[in-house]
Amino acid sequence: MTKRNDYYDKLRTLPGDLLAALQSDYLGKKELFSVDEYRSPEFHEALLLLLGPGKDASYFPSEITSFVQTLLGPGRILSLYCFLGEFLYQCRGGIGVERLPHDAKWAEFLLKIAEIEPSVITEDPLHWEPKRKFERIVCTPPFGTRSDEFGAIEKGLSLLETNGRLVVIVSPNFLWSAKQSQARETIRQRAQISAIVSLPSNVFAHTAVQSA
Repeated sequence: MTKRNDYYDKLRTLPGDLLAALQSDYLGKKELFSVDEYRSPEFHEALLLLLGPGKDASYFPSEITSFVQTLLGPGRILSLYCFLGEFLYQCRGGIGVERLPHDAKWAEFLLKIAEIEPSVITEDPLHWEPKRKFERIVCTPPFGTRSDEFGAIEKGLSLLETNGRLVVIVSPNFLWSAKQSQARETIRQRAQISAIVSLPSNVFAHTAVQSA
């Protein structure tokens, strides 16, 4: 914990564009941090802590990414709305699709310094059309309207192999609201639901947004 906090404190004091400074240092003389420091889990956590506040769902902590990996099984994944690449980091690779260019650039850097070959596509996941289907998919759509979450789930299902597995993080409103009943029924008809896991309200750092 102390080492992570030390990294966090030092990162906070770096002037200017943080991503540009770290990219230049990593590709250059590594005067700010050593190779071992860049690839350490504590450094990764410190950057997530620094970048996470202010996002719609903050960042996904290791307890969540590890649990999702257990549900999906071993192997590379497709991560829709990959944000900062947390699930790609946990699963040691795969393909991430992220609609926000700033987050996609950070995801590429975070994966690169962890020596995970980055494959992050900057595109709206709902409009992304790959030429293949996937065995393991994690989808973390932005919480909000019915169309946001339902559209993302439909997209995930459309990219899933017949015997594949999809894990989606959604708001409780999507699961239990009467207004979402038709969307839930449509999903139930298209896929076998293995489990619904409610997460505590404070599972994400810097936000009390609930999810399941």
